[in-house]
Amino acid sequence: MQYLLGHKYLSSTQIYTHVEPKDLHKKLRGDKEEKKEEDKKFSRSVD
Repeated sequence: MQYLLGHKYLSSTQIYTHVEPKDLHKKLRGDKEEKKEEDKKFSRSVD
């Protein structure tokens, strides 16, 4: 998370971030699903 937010120090990330593990997992899974849908749309438009 520190890297994603671009923070040099973990203490900076801790100030601004409170993430529940289950929410992070859902978001990461969702991003993969959205990417798959985008890929399908793109491949259909190219065919």
